[in-house]
Parts: sequence; structure tokens; C-alpha cells
Amino acid sequence: MSAPATAATYKFTDQDGTVWFTDKKLTQNRFAQYEPFKRSAKSTAQVSCVPAGQADHLRRLAKYDPIIRAYAKSYAVNQGLIHAIVSVESCYDANAVSSVGAQGLMQLMPETASELGVEDAFDARENLRAGIEYFSMLNKKFNYNHSFALAAYNAGPGAVEKYQGIPPYKETRDYVAKVLKKYREFITTPASMRLSSGSSTASP
Repeated sequence: MSAPATAATYKFTDQDGTVWFTDKKLTQNRFAQYEPFKRSAKSTAQVSCVPAGQADHLRRLAKYDPIIRAYAKSYAVNQGLIHAIVSVESCYDANAVSSVGAQGLMQLMPETASELGVEDAFDARENLRAGIEYFSMLNKKFNYNHSFALAAYNAGPGAVEKYQGIPPYKETRDYVAKVLKKYREFITTPASMRLSSGSSTASP
């Protein structure tokens, strides 16, 4: 499968701290090409899954489901896919930290969190808002190819562009497969079973 066409992004920080983004290549030197959240393939915080049994996992899912649904709707992404990402990344542990320093529910790297305006990556609402916004950006960038967007979420968009598809990193290939498996499980499990622990309403 050939890689989708993608557009370069350029970034400039004004003197007052305002950050500007554009997809137009401008002549001013102050606009530099921007590789959002560049990173190598990262490990997920699966240690958070060790003490969590099925009942605990479902309680965590139910707790954050309203926030995930609200932001997924706001950023026009599939809520089931976001649930799958959170499940694989952190097992719904808002305090999860991976071996490479990724933080919170969607395992944001500190640089990523900063770029997305996150002040506290361990705040569930902030983390989910930023992570869902970022995945939405990647999904759009790769023409809504979920496998490519997931690979970019794990290994960075530059790696997907370089290899014109999912990079040949075992970590990334395993990650994409795990998330898609969780997604299939999510959409085939009745909501009444997923949310049996109950959840409150939430809005962004």
C-alpha cells in the first residue's frame, strides 16, 4: 500500500509567545518546518495492567468513558479507537508512566504534552483532550488510515512518512496490532457490559 500524500507544517513563535502554524512554505526565515512530536517508537505503560483484573479494568473504562466520548465527538474520531489506544497505552491508569517517560492515560511524551498546551499530563481530562486532539491530527494527516495514524502515534509521523507506511519496528507493529485488536473487542462488546460499573456524564 502506498503512503498517503501529506503536507509539511511550518511553525513560528511570535515575540509575545503566540505560536503560529501554517501549511504554506513562506520565505521568512522565522518559519521553520515543524515535525510534530517527533520521537522513536515508545514503550507503553503496561505495568499498569498487572494489578488490574477485568472488573477493575471495566471500572476504569466506565470512569473515563464520558470524557472520551465527548472529546472523540469534538475532534471527529472514533470513540472505540480512542478507548483501544487508552487501554493499550495505560490500562486506563491516569498516573501511568512508561519506561521512556510517557505520561497519563494516553501516554503523552512531555514534549508532546507541552506542544498541545497540557499543564498537567496526569490530569485525566487534559491528557485525554490532548491525546485525542493529537490522534485526530495524525488521522487527518494520513488520510484517515487508522493503521498509519496509530503507527505515527507510537513512532512519530516522520517514521511513517519515511517508510511510506508502518515502520519496520517490532514495537510499532505490535502496538498497531494490539490497538486494532482492542478496537475490534470494544465494538463487539455490548455497551451494557462495558459500562456495567456506571459512569457520569461529562463534556469537554
